[in-house]
Amino acid sequence: MAEVSQSLTSATFFGFTATKSWGKVFRANPKLLENPMALSEWLDVIQEQKKMWVESTERGDMYPTVMVFRDGECLCIVTASDMDRDKGLHAAHIARSGLRADALIAIFDSHVKSIPPEEADSFLENYRHGDLQKACDEEGACELGQISDCLTCHWINDKLESHLKILPYAYHGKNGGIPFKWQEFADLKLDSEKVFTEAFSQGVIPEALHEIMSAKPKIDEIPLLGEIAGNIGLSASKKRWHEDRAIFQVFDSLGFVVQAAKKYMEPYSGE
Repeated sequence: MAEVSQSLTSATFFGFTATKSWGKVFRANPKLLENPMALSEWLDVIQEQKKMWVESTERGDMYPTVMVFRDGECLCIVTASDMDRDKGLHAAHIARSGLRADALIAIFDSHVKSIPPEEADSFLENYRHGDLQKACDEEGACELGQISDCLTCHWINDKLESHLKILPYAYHGKNGGIPFKWQEFADLKLDSEKVFTEAFSQGVIPEALHEIMSAKPKIDEIPLLGEIAGNIGLSASKKRWHEDRAIFQVFDSLGFVVQAAKKYMEPYSGE
């Protein structure tokens, strides 16, 4: 079981900007790639990420975030520059193409509501991305308690195994009068966890992630990288280390924030 320490600073290092340190040490379990239920092992990390947004921003909305895994190790956590869903999917695409990610957890701030059993089929048939956000913005449904906030966490690997976890929470911003609190569907008197798991398991996000993880990493289609590494005597592991840091620069140039594993913040150790 490998350890990954997120030791981040506010400085710019090798072309990408590391964000606020929260000193979390977490473990990468190789079984993650064989067991979709292993998503549950990373919920504390996901919740820590959300906590950062609640503590450091007015609304507490968590921008689309992607946790990137390779060979059972979390290489980095990449966050978009705003709430644009497609930027989160873009991050996933770069992670697969450039970092050779063999598993991803893509996290999006979303909404859930109570769906009577007799209306479940109709809801699933008519549900469209953005419907619940529109109801909150235009009809005050969130303030009325008709709709609740949540994180949707999509886990997928290169075997195209996938799993979805929904994490409801209560929060209306620093001036909303409701302190942040994680909730359960039972707490919200919602009988619709199964309905929303089905709803969020189809559509643009899961379909895009499936397509992304179906593709071969593009970086392996650049033979020149191998030729250069061979000419200057780089080992395969050191070549990957340099390639990974170069991809972090790509993320930075596109406006993403990268929280990198500690090994990338120090001189190459040969591990």
